[in-house]
Amino acid sequence: NPRDATAYFNRAITYRQQGHIERAIADYDHAIALDPEDAAAYYNRGNARRQQGEIEEAIADYAQAIALNPDYARAYYNRGLAYADQGDMDRALADFDQALSLNPQDAAFYVGRGNVFSERGDLEKAMENYALALAVDPQDAEAYNNRGVFYADQDELEQAITDYSQAMALNPQFAEAYNNRGIAYFRLDKLELAIDDFTQALELSPRFADAYNNRGIAYAEQGAPKEAIADYTQAIALNASSSVAFYNRGLVRAERGELEEAIADYTQAIALDPHDPTAYNNRGIAHFQRGELAQAIANFGQALALDSQFAEAHYNRGTAYIEKG
Repeated sequence: NPRDATAYFNRAITYRQQGHIERAIADYDHAIALDPEDAAAYYNRGNARRQQGEIEEAIADYAQAIALNPDYARAYYNRGLAYADQGDMDRALADFDQALSLNPQDAAFYVGRGNVFSERGDLEKAMENYALALAVDPQDAEAYNNRGVFYADQDELEQAITDYSQAMALNPQFAEAYNNRGIAYFRLDKLELAIDDFTQALELSPRFADAYNNRGIAYAEQGAPKEAIADYTQAIALNASSSVAFYNRGLVRAERGELEEAIADYTQAIALDPHDPTAYNNRGIAHFQRGELAQAIANFGQALALDSQFAEAHYNRGTAYIEKG
């Protein structure tokens, strides 16, 4: 029935579960056209749009859902997440507060608010909110994961690992928790454990670009450059806008003496993030090693233009000037 808004709505949910986000959005469009008073359709389209990275459009959908249903706590919460995506922590906090005023028994709302306080550096309030989330729902894996991130940010890595492990015990499919625990193990120089966790994250979520990048870093540290390059390449295939993956692949290629390929990777990293002085510095080193002194000096100069206190770039440029004579 082409006039059945519910049918489009239900199919959109199925499409999104299957990962067909654009199809889901198209069906939500049809559902809304047929029933423009359906707050849930706007809310769910907002979720799909946020998943696509269309943050402004998602915020507009959540706002419409709220306009149609002012008591829609989840719409406030998800709009808060979208504002946080944009770095607008004031609006995020206001939405999380409103969501909690409507439903103080949803642990996720406390986690969201805790994340805002953590981002602001208000550690006491962040911990208070994570504790409230776990008091409301002691089985909330997300709360343990986020508290783990908080502990990791404070360099309390063993505490972080304990929380990530609890998150996984509650939700064995929690790929992000495996990735986060892998990062903590890496920082403790437990490379095998880190690689195991990144691998588990990827088994659970094969399109997890950050986990490929992180495993690549661990392989590089372990002295396995081929595996590192393979992982960075996969991360780039999944997320071509990742300047970090290009930069990291450039580092390994440079170490292997593949200077032309390293320069290409640093160049792509710079195109994606032109404000990173380390990429210019390392591209300069590669040019220096190729005997391309003018290019090396120009790159070291660009690094210093971005960070005048960059001691290594000063030293490298001085060395290049001496070499040039």
